[in-house]
Amino acid sequence: MQIYDFPLPPLDERMYVVLEEREALVIDPSVNQAAVDLMEEHKIEKAVILLTHEHFDHITGVDFFRNLFGAKTLCSGECAVGIQDTRKNLSARYEIFYLMNPSHNREEYAKMCAAPFVCAADETFENYKLLQWCGHSVELISTPGHSPGSSCILIDKKHLFSGDSLVNGFEVITRYPGGSRKRYEECAMPFFRRLGGDTIVYPGHGNRAPIRQWSI
Repeated sequence: MQIYDFPLPPLDERMYVVLEEREALVIDPSVNQAAVDLMEEHKIEKAVILLTHEHFDHITGVDFFRNLFGAKTLCSGECAVGIQDTRKNLSARYEIFYLMNPSHNREEYAKMCAAPFVCAADETFENYKLLQWCGHSVELISTPGHSPGSSCILIDKKHLFSGDSLVNGFEVITRYPGGSRKRYEECAMPFFRRLGGDTIVYPGHGNRAPIRQWSI
């Protein structure tokens, strides 16, 4: 199994592509030609999109990979609702992100967001789902708090794709619409504390690192 990450400026959102044999998992997709080139080089015949949550900077490539590879999208039920609503996925409010980071390029924000932006899921789950994929176990676990539809993806109990439920170098944000510090502490934090210290976290923003480096 090979794991590649593709950053999206200006927020350094991370899309991950996991390859095994001629299949791919595309996690939190953005429009990225380098990822397409990689998948074509590996002669990918089947791709599945997995979403960690509904915010626009993590979903802008859903239709892009659907059209190129026929990829189906799987996410939590709450996320599926959110990605179809420009207020819940925050694309209607993308200017907030620019105002929080005025040193960034406004045009990059607009291009990243393509506001207003919506997409759709093909399959959903509630609370937990286990997939068998190319000989690997892929667990989808709801971790609400950052957003109502937040979830994490755990592969072989070793590789955790956390979306914005864990972000390298920053405290998790729960103040966006629909966020809840209480739900995060009740649902997400107990799950993270049960993970082994050598579990590698692949966050929604920033570089991968062992979970023991996070303060949870």
